[in-house]
Amino acid sequence: MKGLAGIDITIILLYLAGALVIGFLLGKKQKTSQDYFLGGRKLKWWMVGMSMVATDIGSLELVGIAGGAYVYGMVLAKWPNMSFSCQLLAMII
Repeated sequence: MKGLAGIDITIILLYLAGALVIGFLLGKKQKTSQDYFLGGRKLKWWMVGMSMVATDIGSLELVGIAGGAYVYGMVLAKWPNMSFSCQLLAMII
């Protein structure tokens, strides 16, 4: 198996450089740790909710559910739906 081609390495380096530039530019707007952790308390409720859902659903969870469904059957297909419903309920309450 060969290593990465030159174009692949170039794309990875451009991506990393872009992420660093965006991080430095946006990082200047944060003055305190409260700005970082709480978004300066300026975030809308739906932004926080979408962030919670995006944080909860990861690739490991998706692969694990597929593997569990293979082993235990489709009964595990209910878990993501229940989890999402509980998160929606928590946002409303």
